[in-house]
Amino acid sequence: MGSLKVHIEERLQKARERNDGDLDPVQTARLRGEISCLKRLLALGKDESPPIRRPIGAADCKARRKESTDGRSS
Repeated sequence: MGSLKVHIEERLQKARERNDGDLDPVQTARLRGEISCLKRLLALGKDESPPIRRPIGAADCKARRKESTDGRSS
């Protein structure tokens, strides 16, 4: 199991380094998903896995814009 953990940690480090580069929004989102997945894999060996966050999608953004134009706040 040790070598698998090392492999995942190396991939996570490389992904974080790529995330610091100049990527378009789609590439950035894909890379952040990969980072999240790698972090969750590493957390499997711990007592508590990190919470899974739901990404904000276009529908959420559209609803928030509508609320702000209607005078409501979230």
